[in-house]
Amino acid sequence: KQPLRYSLEVSRERQKAVEADEAPLNEMTNTAPEADGSGGIAAAAPVAEGIDAAASSDRQEGEPKPAPDATTTTTTSNTDETTLLQQPPTVAAQQEQQQQQEEEAKQEEEEEWEIQRNAHKSAADAAFRSGDYVTAIQQYTNALSVDPTNPILLSNRSAAHLSNGEKSKSLADARECIRVSDGSFTKGYSRLAAAMMSLGRWGEAKAAYGKVLERDANNVAARKGVEDCRSREVAQNMAEVERLKKIREEKEAAAAEVAEKKRLEEEEEEARRKEEEEKAKTDASAHGGGGDD
Repeated sequence: KQPLRYSLEVSRERQKAVEADEAPLNEMTNTAPEADGSGGIAAAAPVAEGIDAAASSDRQEGEPKPAPDATTTTTTSNTDETTLLQQPPTVAAQQEQQQQQEEEAKQEEEEEWEIQRNAHKSAADAAFRSGDYVTAIQQYTNALSVDPTNPILLSNRSAAHLSNGEKSKSLADARECIRVSDGSFTKGYSRLAAAMMSLGRWGEAKAAYGKVLERDANNVAARKGVEDCRSREVAQNMAEVERLKKIREEKEAAAAEVAEKKRLEEEEEEARRKEEEEKAKTDASAHGGGGDD
């Protein structure tokens, strides 16, 4: 009975403390709970999610709040998670999941063709470096079959065609490289310039190198290419002048030869005519002299 009487007295003292707005020590944490704005004791926050807030409404006013049981809290939380997992997915969730699966499948498919493209390109690069330009062209073509608008592949195949002596095909790939990249792939203009130079089209090659310098003013190869094109263009112009001069001289010589031949023919004709006249006079004189005798 004495312990029971002591417990009742403790309960009465705590009740008085609450009524007097005194903050008793929290038995679980040994710290005082935060007071609310009115000076009273603020309600204790739930310890974990899933605890039913209505469970504390059965306590009498002023009664100390019991500490939540860890086992009960864990069990309740696990029950809530299990309930959420057992709920059927919504339409939006199903659509999102389907879209994610489609994107993953598309990504796997893209990765597959990228693997094929890169394998062909690696084989082509190795063949090009070894001087096997026919194999390089074939492998670049295989890579382009799965990635037809790749400017790097077109640029490399243009170089392979040029190294193999296929100037027109090199020019075609260079132009296609520029087209598919909308002019943003600078190397395409370098390939175009090289193809033009191989065909002796120095003016167009110089213009292509100019496009490179518009995008990369410090491109040493392009600067050298422009100078090379200018010198070759000057030499070509001089050669053209000499060619035309030679043609003119040949024509003049031919005309002079024709004129000389004609003059000789006319002189011969004149000499023959005079000879015939002299002969006719001689014959006439001879016939005339015989009649007088």
